[in-house]
Amino acid sequence: MTFSAQTWCQGALDLFVVQVLLDGAPMGTGPVQFQQLHADNNWGKASTFTWVSTGKVPPGSHTVEMQSRVSFAGELCKVWERNTIVDYFK
Repeated sequence: MTFSAQTWCQGALDLFVVQVLLDGAPMGTGPVQFQQLHADNNWGKASTFTWVSTGKVPPGSHTVEMQSRVSFAGELCKVWERNTIVDYFK
């Protein structure tokens, strides 16, 4: 599962984190740092992260959800130009 996005964040030194839920359960290592906010805040950043399932996923329909948050309440982060790719291998 690969997620790519361009993000723009505004705030003091802080972290923007993303995690993937597969059928409601955190996938891979859990939340990952997608972007660190900096004091100048005048730039956007493109980032990519790949999650790998640590167990077998049974055949059939599944739900993949992306969750994101800023580690300090009240900070602002916009996500646009995003792609989510789910790979399936037999």
